Amino acid sequence: MKKNIITIAITLFCIVSCTNPVEKADKHFTKEIPNKLSAEIEFFSKTIKFYEYAVPANYWYPKDYTYGQIIEDKLRFADTKLKKLDKEISAIPPYNKRISYIIKVLKKDIKKNRVEYNKIQKEMSTISPVLLSFYSNLSTGISKGKAHHMPEDIKQGIIDLQKEIKTIYSQNLPSKLFDFEYLFLKSNNINDKETRAKIREIAKQVMRKNLLADSTNIDMVYASEIINSIYEKIPNKSK
Repeated sequence: MKKNIITIAITLFCIVSCTNPVEKADKHFTKEIPNKLSAEIEFFSKTIKFYEYAVPANYWYPKDYTYGQIIEDKLRFADTKLKKLDKEISAIPPYNKRISYIIKVLKKDIKKNRVEYNKIQKEMSTISPVLLSFYSNLSTGISKGKAHHMPEDIKQGIIDLQKEIKTIYSQNLPSKLFDFEYLFLKSNNINDKETRAKIREIAKQVMRKNLLADSTNIDMVYASEIINSIYEKIPNKSK
């Protein structure tokens, strides 16, 4: 009886302690990455489409638009584009203070310009079609021959936001994944180089699956390229 108890104890010990570290990592990462790195996963899934699209030119008149066409349009196109921009940046999670500040300022600038556009639209509606072509009271900063130039504050806000998203992609995400992986390696006393390499690949696979889980209506090739660039930033050396 005593021998059987010892045998059972040894068997249980082996089940617990002799588990393949790679398999253990797979189970651990699959369960914990969605929880421990939820902020990074959410940020990526809700910004990747904006990050791909967010260049100032995509939120303003095309370069081939003439001054006359903008006058005829009565700035409706610009107003619609800025409304779209406002909606998109409102969906970006407040990952850090810098992101929150940039979005706050950009939303304020969007509102200011849209109010100005609405005022100009009302003024234009009182002008006869004959005189409309001579309308020149464009206090928005649009000038003849430069109709495709959007307001500088909006342009700079988009550039700043894209830069901060890139910083989070290239610094925060790889750093957070590295820290998560390192804690697992340390707590399980895994020092073998080959085993570490396999665990790194598992971490990347699980993270990729989670990053793309909620990324609907995006260019998957582009998203995968960004993820690959994130992985290239993961430190190779342990702390």
